[in-house]
Amino acid sequence: MKPRLESCGLERLRQIVALELGLEFSDDRLDYLASAAERRMSERARPSVESYLELVRSAGSRKAELRELAEALTVTETFFFRHPEQLRVFTQVVLERARRMGRRLNVLCAGCASGEEPYSLAMLLHETLPDIDAWDIAITGVDVNPAMLAKAERGSYADWSLRATAIELRSRYFEERGREFVLAQRVRDLVRFEELNLAEAAPAFWGTRRFDAIFCRNVLMYFTREMSRRVLARLGGALRPSAFLFLGHAETLRGVSDGYHLCHTHETFYYRKREPSELGPSDPPLQAGPPATFDGARAGVDGASSWLDAIQGASQRIEQLAARQLLADPAAATQRVTSAEALASATPRDLSLSNILELVKNERFVEALDAHRALSSEAARGREALLLLAVLLTNTGAHAEAEATCRRLLALDELHAGAHYLMALCREQAGDRSGAIDHDRTAIYLDPSFSMPHLHLGLTCKRSGDLPLAERELSHALALLAREEPQRLILFGGGFSRDALLGLCRAELASAGDGL
Repeated sequence: MKPRLESCGLERLRQIVALELGLEFSDDRLDYLASAAERRMSERARPSVESYLELVRSAGSRKAELRELAEALTVTETFFFRHPEQLRVFTQVVLERARRMGRRLNVLCAGCASGEEPYSLAMLLHETLPDIDAWDIAITGVDVNPAMLAKAERGSYADWSLRATAIELRSRYFEERGREFVLAQRVRDLVRFEELNLAEAAPAFWGTRRFDAIFCRNVLMYFTREMSRRVLARLGGALRPSAFLFLGHAETLRGVSDGYHLCHTHETFYYRKREPSELGPSDPPLQAGPPATFDGARAGVDGASSWLDAIQGASQRIEQLAARQLLADPAAATQRVTSAEALASATPRDLSLSNILELVKNERFVEALDAHRALSSEAARGREALLLLAVLLTNTGAHAEAEATCRRLLALDELHAGAHYLMALCREQAGDRSGAIDHDRTAIYLDPSFSMPHLHLGLTCKRSGDLPLAERELSHALALLAREEPQRLILFGGGFSRDALLGLCRAELASAGDGL
């Protein structure tokens, strides 16, 4: 009978896997963990979870069993020339830098599985460097899975691994033997493989500062946050000054590490190691594009209008409503003046960001801005305070000052999705549509669940005539707005409620669909 892993044992195993391998299994992936563990229990003739956990914890068998468990738990699916945009960065940015530094190149592929990634780099080097024999090149592939490394050493692959490989490259670098494709020896000679668990310290390997680029794609997404931080610190220790780090398209360093600059070229995102002497990002500021307006219950796309016009309109609408209220209820005027006077007379110690956020929540932007300016200089320099200031300046129409504040925030945290979104609004107001688009895309990359840059980008694409992309982004925005965090809507919604933003999104989607 196949052994079963009960829930209490599964939880203990999840903790061991997180601690020893750094792998995170959320509740919706526990079935996968249980299935892999049950296979190992059967193969090792362990009838109960307690006996299997004893095997995992035992000093004599721990390392070998964790290796086998890692092999069962890690995803090994890959193929040659995956993520071509990043490969273009490799040949046109990394390689050019290495050429300037004396034709020396040292690259690491962390989590290399069966070797397709490092071998792709080796083939690109043969394609790109006519003087390759004059270069000092080393490509290292490391993985925790010994079976995959053995396959990589053989250099023999099925047709499925070559599905993105051009026909001319197949003929140039592979020999067809039956149903397998064997890689040319001159390519294999550039690559060496080593078994290494990224969750283990291994200071002799990581403390060398010898790599010009590290590819660690679709690896961090399986780690716990704490393990991701440790791994990124190790990768940083292995990189040369200002060297490059490539992650998978679904991975970002947001909230995990501030040791790298975010770069955006060749239609892809990647990172450059930040040196301790660098106080702020030295890369050119990312840029981005425009959107549309909201008038009452309807969205417009007139060329003279912008999303910032909508924000300003919201502020004017609030002021008009307040004026009507004062006419109807003179006591409200006294209450408002008292509130404003209390804020004005408050000492910095009495003020807090939560007080200011409460004013924002009630769409009292001018009062909130006055309160923010009364903060102590120390309190006003924090990241949260800078973000709140940028929001207030945007909502009150001080676009140049808002952009300057965003840049201060990005100097502290260039992976701040909210700051990039506000930069998109500011760049739009400055007439820099491409800059606004780039910042929207950066915000989306850093936080795919953030609805507002999707909405802004969708409206921008619609306005410029790219209706298929507009429909895609607006559809994303519609789905995300329904579950967007209330506080984030307060900060970034321009004074509109969730229902109003959903109505805007539906109206724009309908008219975009009519134009397809």
